[in-house]
Amino acid sequence: MARKAKGEQRGAARALLDGMQKELVGQKKLTVDGVTYTIRELVAMVRAAVAASEAADAALAAYRGAIKREDKALATLDRFRRAFRWWCEATYGTKSPKLVAFGFAPRKTPKKPSMETLAKAAEKRRATRAARGTMGPRQRREAAKRARSSQ
Repeated sequence: MARKAKGEQRGAARALLDGMQKELVGQKKLTVDGVTYTIRELVAMVRAAVAASEAADAALAAYRGAIKREDKALATLDRFRRAFRWWCEATYGTKSPKLVAFGFAPRKTPKKPSMETLAKAAEKRRATRAARGTMGPRQRREAAKRARSSQ
């Protein structure tokens, strides 16, 4: 049997409760699946299930609201923190140890690539352009001139 959604389960439980209160008025006990229940026990069991479901929904809504409030607060803090960092750097300097006191790590200075690294990168670029047949606008113009002159 397919499982019902929470809303359907809650609706079914409420319908069960209404039916029990209307139809089982004169009975004192009921045996279901080999277990004997009083009508009060059955009503209490169904009401507890409905209440638990409603409490879970309320808790989920409260949780989602708290998450939204947290996201908004963190976004506001992030904007302030960035602006405050710029203020600290302007006031104390970008290399000041006071930045660490506010929880800011010093900005890293970019490392200058070595000549060997630059040479390897240029070689790779030339190889890639040759493999792909990539040309710049001037190269295309020269290739077009060569093609017209060879015809």
